[in-house]
Amino acid sequence: MLDDVRPGFVDLTAEQREELAAGWWADARDASRSARAYSQLGRQLEGVSAPAALVRAAAGAHREELGRAKAYRELAASYGPEVEVQPSPAPNPLTAPSKAPRPAQERRRSTVPVRILFDGCVGEPLRASLAQTAAEGCADAAARSVLRRAVIQSSRHAGLCWRAMRWLISDDRQLVPRHALARAVARLLAQLRPHPVGVNPTSPSWAAAHGRLSPERQRAVAASCLHDVVAPCFQALLANSVGKPQHADERSADPTRPHHGPQAP
Repeated sequence: MLDDVRPGFVDLTAEQREELAAGWWADARDASRSARAYSQLGRQLEGVSAPAALVRAAAGAHREELGRAKAYRELAASYGPEVEVQPSPAPNPLTAPSKAPRPAQERRRSTVPVRILFDGCVGEPLRASLAQTAAEGCADAAARSVLRRAVIQSSRHAGLCWRAMRWLISDDRQLVPRHALARAVARLLAQLRPHPVGVNPTSPSWAAAHGRLSPERQRAVAASCLHDVVAPCFQALLANSVGKPQHADERSADPTRPHHGPQAP
């Protein structure tokens, strides 16, 4: 029986199931958008002769996001059908939307994957942190399994985005000038909303048991991740890229040759 496999499932009210379903359906749509973004990222990386390892990693991220979207849809369907319900606000500890650095030349804007990578460097660590937090308080085995897989995959995708961003600003062609990235990072840090000290919002017990965080809890987790992970990584990226020559295998213009991308900061 369902209550033997998923304890507490049958105790949910119709409204609670609808809210849980809406959250997982929203995650499924987000994963589908990510899959399309990684598909575009792979094409753009290949177009600027990025190391083949980065292009392959983007293709792998595309496949994993498709699989994650499928897992989210299956989980969402167990709570209820997809309906036009306004999802909870996305975690946004920023006072305004972040702005990515511009490519070195206007004509390259559509071919250099700056926007996707900047979003990935910020968004993938957030997804991993949110999924990790949700999994820790999740009693439902099906939801917990999906969340744990999301932690692993989002962490892997974050590594891809950081490696690709490092290659992009270190390439001899200066596809993205360091000063442009530095300005974008400065804007990002200036927009961070400080999280009140000693405030640790929680999620309703029924929602937490099924892997869902309240909007307040999401914002708190996201703010901590941006302060403790994303901001230091950007600062290290900028510091480590100044005045350092590239290795020959990272400069190669042949995207068909096997390469090993630089390590994330």
